[in-house]
Amino acid sequence: MGYSAMLLLNLCANKKENIMKRSMRFLLASLLLTMVSGCFEANQTIVINDDQTASYQVDLVVSSALLAMAKMASEGAETSLETCDNEMLNTDVPESMSVEKKSYYKDDDLVCSFKISGSLSDFAELKMSGSMGKSGSDFDFIAIESLPDNQIKISSIFDFTEESSPADEAQNPFADSMDGMFTAMLSNRAFRWSVTAPKIIETNGQISADGKSVNWELPLSVAYSEKAKYEFYSIVQYNIPWYEELLNFLVLSVATQPPLK
Repeated sequence: MGYSAMLLLNLCANKKENIMKRSMRFLLASLLLTMVSGCFEANQTIVINDDQTASYQVDLVVSSALLAMAKMASEGAETSLETCDNEMLNTDVPESMSVEKKSYYKDDDLVCSFKISGSLSDFAELKMSGSMGKSGSDFDFIAIESLPDNQIKISSIFDFTEESSPADEAQNPFADSMDGMFTAMLSNRAFRWSVTAPKIIETNGQISADGKSVNWELPLSVAYSEKAKYEFYSIVQYNIPWYEELLNFLVLSVATQPPLK
């Protein structure tokens, strides 16, 4: 084989290799963009105490598959996913609240854990949301609203109405293969809520036999299939100390007394 023929073969081989590399990078980028919100779980728990304090914890579980793809896309460099320092979670925490953050691995998945404690009045000011996925789906992880009669409403909103799966992307040449991978990666993934309080008044979750806790679960495979908006809520009641009830009664009595003549 002549030198020119060998050179032509090498050029063709290099061109094919470059095309394959670009295709792989496109595949990885597309997977990361469209699967980021489907490759993690959000496990949330909150405990409401009679002293009008609460402890809230959210564990974001990032799948090992997503971590591997992020590593490949970054060509081996450390990614924000690995440090739990990504932009998926937006928080606005009052300064008076305590915050604990830690990360660890569980069954090869990365768990980014945030624990926040404080008074119920502080929790009313707490904001924790996310804008995830290619379309920027809006997730409000926790909102607390004060109600009469020592009651509060705890809620979350997960909006998948604008989310799309890989197969929905007509311009994506890897749509068919990506859709299969995407479905597999959603298996057993869910958003979960657990609420514990002195008394559960109303909820759309499952109440325990003693009426003091609620569990709720949204499978991500269902969320991406239905592309709907989901809300979890619980209205709970806490007790107040007897002396506080007495003080409230005395204050109300004085306030309703007719003026002295």
